[in-house]
Parts: sequence; C-alpha cells; structure tokens
Amino acid sequence: VHEEGIPIWLAGRAEVPVRRAARRGDGLLAVGELGLHDVYLAERAAAGRTGRANLCTFVQRYPTDDPERADAELGEHAAYRDLRYADWYGTAADLPADEVWRKRALATDAARRRRFVTPDELVAELEALAATGVDTVLWFGTLPGAAPEATLPLFEQIAALRPRLPSMT
Repeated sequence: VHEEGIPIWLAGRAEVPVRRAARRGDGLLAVGELGLHDVYLAERAAAGRTGRANLCTFVQRYPTDDPERADAELGEHAAYRDLRYADWYGTAADLPADEVWRKRALATDAARRRRFVTPDELVAELEALAATGVDTVLWFGTLPGAAPEATLPLFEQIAALRPRLPSMT
C-alpha cells in the first residue's frame, strides 16, 4: 500500500486473497459471491484503512430493450466466455461457487442464464451492488466472436443509463 504512484488492485474469489487485498492493496476486484464484499470491508476496517473502498466486481449482464432477441443474437458468444471461465474454475474446483459458474455456462434456458436484461433490471442490479459497498464495476468490452458493432448497442444502453445509476465509476 502506498500513497504515491500507481494503485495496485488485487483480485480474489475466496476469503484469503480478499483479506490480503484489504490489508495490502489499493482495491479489490472481487469475483464470485457477494459475501466476499463484506469480508473485504470488514478486514479493511480492522486494518484501519479509511477512505474509498475501491471495491470492484464484474457485471455479467447487459441492458437491452429486447433481452430475448439479444440472447438469440449474442447468447452463444456470452456462453462461450462463460464456458471458458467454467473450465478454468472447474479445473481448480476449489470453491463451492465453481459449480455455479458451470451450471450457468451450461444452461440452455435464456431465463436461467440472464445475460441480457432490461435497463430497469440492470439499474436494480447495480443499486444492489452499490448497497454492498461496490464502488466500481467492469464489463467485458466484447463478447468473444461477436462483431463489435453487434455489441455496441449494449454499451450505448449502459452509457444512456449513467444518470440513473448509483454513484460508481
């Protein structure tokens, strides 16, 4: 941890690396269960860390006015990414949440996958994340194999939602 220079963010998907990030890093990219956010914030407070938490997570859903159409057009690309993560986490198979990735990646029912949601649903999801202490979110900038112009409308929707979103970066 330093006061000058480039911030060092650490990633974690289990308690040990999350606690380490709270004590030694400048931020956390949490992957997995929302309970890890509480672990990070508690450890950070116990270490006497104050100021912005720099708690970040991936957002796996994209806003669209027609989730079913987006799933039909882009679902296979999102599924490919999910399957790669499921393979990666499945190889480790060291956390109960690994099975969640696998089930989601293998789901054939769009309603269970929920990769594409309405703008209102995304706003609600981001509000719930902000309530847990998340102050930064990341989206994957593309869907593997999808043409950039096919995903651009999703990111235009995110940009259009900015005034409605909780205070995050």
